[in-house]
Amino acid sequence: MKSTILEQIFHTIARCPQCSSEVRFSYHLKNKKGLCYILEFNCSSCNWKENFFSSPLSEKVKGSPGKQSFDVNLRMALAIREIGKGHNVLSTFSTFMNMPLPMKKNNFQEINESLLKAYTIVAEESILEAGKEL
Repeated sequence: MKSTILEQIFHTIARCPQCSSEVRFSYHLKNKKGLCYILEFNCSSCNWKENFFSSPLSEKVKGSPGKQSFDVNLRMALAIREIGKGHNVLSTFSTFMNMPLPMKKNNFQEINESLLKAYTIVAEESILEAGKEL
């Protein structure tokens, strides 16, 4: 993610909601959550400050392990799993795309366990529906 492009956009259009001054934009790679960033906006004149995540949280599947995942991380893990690959391929892909390294392996595994739980629920519901049609 090239901050210079985003900085140019926010420099051009972003104004402080309190004093209408220029707003500075930044993000920090140390504070990222997998592929989700914490975007920080600061007013250059007053003390207004606001932080946002670059991705919404996804819904947690009932009974799945771990905590809620950010949507971008869930979708990336899902895409990698759908092509039959794992965390190492995700890391390689991120490197080739000039992206920071993605989520850690244990987070990737937690997301996979949540996906398995969701797949299981959908499969069971589908089987029950098919049985009703017979």
